Amino acid sequence: MLHTNAVFSRKESDFRPKDCVVEKVVRLSGAEYDSFAGDMLRDRDFIRNNYIDTVVDADGRYHCLLIVGDGRRDGILVNPEGGDYARYSAFIPNAEDFLTVGQSPALAALNKRLTGIVDDIVEQAGAEPSGDRVEIDLEALEAKHGMQLLGSDILDTVLGMLGERPGTGDFEIDKNELIIYREPGGAKAVDGNERDGERREPIEAFIANQERHENGETVGEWLRFPADAETLAGLFIRIGVTGPYDEGYIISDFRSPYEGVREALNSDDRLDELNALASHMSDMEDWELEKLQAILKLDVIGAGDGAEALINLIYDDNFSAFNLIDASNEEELGRYWDEEDPMSYPEGVSHAEHGREIAAEEKGLFTEWGYVSFSYKELSQEYDGIVPHEYRIVDMALLDAARHTAPDRGARREGDEKPSVMEQIQKARQAARQQGKDAPQKHKKDKGGPEL
Repeated sequence: MLHTNAVFSRKESDFRPKDCVVEKVVRLSGAEYDSFAGDMLRDRDFIRNNYIDTVVDADGRYHCLLIVGDGRRDGILVNPEGGDYARYSAFIPNAEDFLTVGQSPALAALNKRLTGIVDDIVEQAGAEPSGDRVEIDLEALEAKHGMQLLGSDILDTVLGMLGERPGTGDFEIDKNELIIYREPGGAKAVDGNERDGERREPIEAFIANQERHENGETVGEWLRFPADAETLAGLFIRIGVTGPYDEGYIISDFRSPYEGVREALNSDDRLDELNALASHMSDMEDWELEKLQAILKLDVIGAGDGAEALINLIYDDNFSAFNLIDASNEEELGRYWDEEDPMSYPEGVSHAEHGREIAAEEKGLFTEWGYVSFSYKELSQEYDGIVPHEYRIVDMALLDAARHTAPDRGARREGDEKPSVMEQIQKARQAARQQGKDAPQKHKKDKGGPEL
């Protein structure tokens, strides 16, 4: 779904746009722009001080000022025709985008190429037979359009543009393929928390090679949680994270089908902890996941508080301290409690008024999942930060990755970087064994026998 601003006319018979030339761009503060847009017939100093010699030239082109405001995406074209006010005017939606592209031919050319790539992806997806997923070969796409996508920030931009297309739905990168998920039997992409009748993974994290990330490159992949050590090890190998003593990875982004979860996580979260959290969420019933999303609307934990805060939130004692009631407004809330406990219903008070009093007292909130409130003053700290063994996958994954790349590490030439700690230990053990072989042999004397 696209979103923009527009000015509508009732029963307009036709539109005849004028050829316009922007002589000057006048940038106002946000407040000044709002004031101007709300009263455009007043004389304005910024129009008087930016006089335009030619109003309409011999070719019929209108020469105008483009008025924009800080923090405002739209703009207004003004032709004062010798006056100090907007004698002629036209509303320009998304004027900031127009300025950004229009002032840079190179950016305009890049935008055209990227739009062509996105158009190609959408066309390929639409041409595929009905099914639950469409696979796009990114290497073939690179060759066709002459632009590197894999391992570059350009791919992030293309995916962002693709996500802005109506009906695109969910997609992900798997090695060299772009996978677009859609409903079986149609082109509409899957939306919501289910895919093929099953719930989607509750958390996904984009894991990137830290060194290359710090150098401005994006080399990484999305990992779905819950995950196992083997899957994580394969990811580490593909993005170049190859040893337990130099972890070399970062988390740069999150995804979740559940509202509020992505915002609560942060890049410092441990992968083992994310795995534990996702495992707990996978075991939750649908109504519990709805309750969790409603709870997160209450801001009982802050944005970026992390996986530890979320694990603590869903522990039994804390989770049961929240109430979720099937009520979308104050009247429904008052009616619910009046039916649940008729003796508490104040005489002469309407359901809406009673519901308003309850919501104010409990500091509750109406959400799309119902009315949610918290019966405690603060959360108890049930989780101690120690991840149970069954959810720990990182150490084994790093060891597997190091083992997989051991021949490459052994091929290091003299003068290259310092050997790893593991290599130094191995070398010391080999030297000790060799020293033991070369040492003079000592013989014991048998009791009662001759000396050897």
